[in-house]
Amino acid sequence: MRSDEQIRVNFSRAGVTGTLTVDDKVFDMQAKLGFLFKSFLPLIEKTVNQNLDNALQAVKDR
Repeated sequence: MRSDEQIRVNFSRAGVTGTLTVDDKVFDMQAKLGFLFKSFLPLIEKTVNQNLDNALQAVKDR
């Protein structure tokens, strides 16, 4: 990815909407959780971070 490139993905599912923006240096995920999902925020954050770490490590190990 060139430094001037940016990828933006909008996502929506029952109870959550948001945007993921990726460039050569930053992953930025903004999400709005519905009422029923707010209590799961710590678990969601932990899972997203673990999955991202695993994906980045797999790329690094190539």
